[in-house]
This record gives sequence, structure tokens and C-alpha cells, in this order.
Amino acid sequence: MIKMLASLLLFVAICLPLGAENLLGLEFGSSKKTADDVLTEKHYSQWSDYDDILVYIPAGNNVVLNVALGFTSQGKLEGWVIKLLGQDDFNVEEVTSAALKDLHGDEYAYDADTGEYYWDLGNKHQVTAYWDQEGDIFFVKYTTRR
Repeated sequence: MIKMLASLLLFVAICLPLGAENLLGLEFGSSKKTADDVLTEKHYSQWSDYDDILVYIPAGNNVVLNVALGFTSQGKLEGWVIKLLGQDDFNVEEVTSAALKDLHGDEYAYDADTGEYYWDLGNKHQVTAYWDQEGDIFFVKYTTRR
């Protein structure tokens, strides 16, 4: 129980940097270097590099499975996905959706059929949060609509 509480506190500390406008403090349009610097500062290390997709894993955190960053062909950050593992000791969806509401406001759509939350961030950006089909991984996706 104490280990799970510590993981929850670590998750919140890592994902909600002071003054952040989104989870992890990343910014749309950032360069690969800038995005890498932001995640490295939060104790994430690059795990893989697939052309325009970089995947990072956190150190000492059993809530965040990984973070995948997507870049344009010009090397600008156009979106990212945070994968969170479901936990027995606390409700990942409740904690994450509350953090997203704090960051992005109470104006969001919720689709009861799919269990997905949607926030329109303006400038063709949005955030979506949902469980995978098995209910094991909770996704938070920051995307740019084309």
C-alpha cells in the first residue's frame, strides 16, 4: 500500500510540473532536443527511436508505462501519448481525469459508450483519455488535428 501511494505521488509530481499547461510539461511544436530535455529532467530515458516517434520510459515509476512522442517531418512535436498502468490500490482514471480537468478545465466531452474524455485545446490541438479494450492501460493522447 505504501509503495502504491509513493508511486501515485511520484506520478503526480512527474506529470504535473509547476505551471504546466499539460501533463509532462511538453509543448506542441517543440524540437526533439527540447522535448528530450523536458523528459530527461523528469527522469525519463529514451527507450527507442522510430524515425519520427521517440519512446521514453520513466525511472522508478510503476504507474507510467511509457511516453511516445510524435514529430512532423520537420522535427516539430505534434503529439504524445502517455500510457498509464491500471493499479489495484488507486483509480488511475479518477486521478488522471482530475489532473486533466485541473489543467484543461471542466469543458470537456465524455462519451459514455466508449468511456473517452475529450478536451479541445484550440489551435487544432486536443487531448483524449481512455482505457484500452482490456482495461489494463489508461491512455492520455495529446494530438494535433490535421
